[in-house]
Amino acid sequence: MNKPIEKIDCELEPLIEKFMKNSWSDFEIMQNAYSKKNYTEVQRIGHNIKGSSLNYGFLLMGELGRKIEISAAGENDVELEGLLNDFKDYLENVVVEFVD
Repeated sequence: MNKPIEKIDCELEPLIEKFMKNSWSDFEIMQNAYSKKNYTEVQRIGHNIKGSSLNYGFLLMGELGRKIEISAAGENDVELEGLLNDFKDYLENVVVEFVD
């Protein structure tokens, strides 16, 4: 997998460490909810990821959140499992480049 690159406004740099920790927490909550087939919770968190990610400028993460939200709404297990794996890979590999 190529490392995803997110270009983030340098003014947000002090907030990014906490944002990434929260994103990992969201992932763990989604994994747990998915293991219980709680699609509503996965959908809710996917929606929140979409919004918060885009607010910070994480376009790729926002797109993953959108896809997770839609997949959970449709209770599409095969797609959702793949997207949760993609989200984990994203979190493990994302490169943040701060720009002016």
